[in-house]
Amino acid sequence: MTNRPPARLSFVMTMLVCLILTACSTGGGTKDPTPTPEPTATAPLAPGQKTVGELLDGIRTSFEGVSSVQTTFSTTTIVDGTPSISGAVTTEQYIAPDRRRIVISSGGQEVDEQIAIGNRIFMRGVFVQSAVAPMLGTDTWVTLDPSLVPGDTPVGNLVSYLTSPYSLVIFDVSDSLRARGVNQLGPRDVNGRTCMAWGFVDTTSFGDRLDYELTIDDAGLPCTFVERAGGVENSTTFEFNVPGLDIIAPDSAREVSGTPEG
Repeated sequence: MTNRPPARLSFVMTMLVCLILTACSTGGGTKDPTPTPEPTATAPLAPGQKTVGELLDGIRTSFEGVSSVQTTFSTTTIVDGTPSISGAVTTEQYIAPDRRRIVISSGGQEVDEQIAIGNRIFMRGVFVQSAVAPMLGTDTWVTLDPSLVPGDTPVGNLVSYLTSPYSLVIFDVSDSLRARGVNQLGPRDVNGRTCMAWGFVDTTSFGDRLDYELTIDDAGLPCTFVERAGGVENSTTFEFNVPGLDIIAPDSAREVSGTPEG
């Protein structure tokens, strides 16, 4: 999946790192003689079996009536059988038609915040200090004119994401994945929402297995989306038409060009 904020690592890249680390740690060892089973995603569809594309098309139809969204993204690793959240937690908020807010937290502390209201962009945090205005503190808001930001830069990529039409990340899948079958896994309770879980699988270009679980509520909207590979799990939780959600510009912000400056 693509089109995520630059602060989020794609799941495939995360898995590649894990594969490299695994290869380094097990180099020279005895190879398991038991072959890894091929993912069932390559098998023909059973009679009446739904596909990933059908699930997503149903969500897309239900999403047309949504006025606001909040998603929370995190990565969990399993070390010695114990799960732990790794890295940053990203919360993204959207209010139709053109208000967006991204907050990145680490260790329970907010370290980055970006706001888009139409074409007005506001930022503060470690990203500003490292990529925009190194001499400013992390609590200082800056504002950017998108037309002055070089497109092929970390700042330009972030501005492009903030100002692009909003789309749920689960819609950005390949045609081959859309064609694969899904299996009903049973009901799940997600923060008081009754959701049905659906599972499907894919493979990387190296032939390694990726497992997905998508839960959908009675209104046809996603509750959670989980991507798993080995001991790594990426999880996104969705909320829709969030009561009281508001996205407002800061009271004041320093104008910058979007390139490193003091």
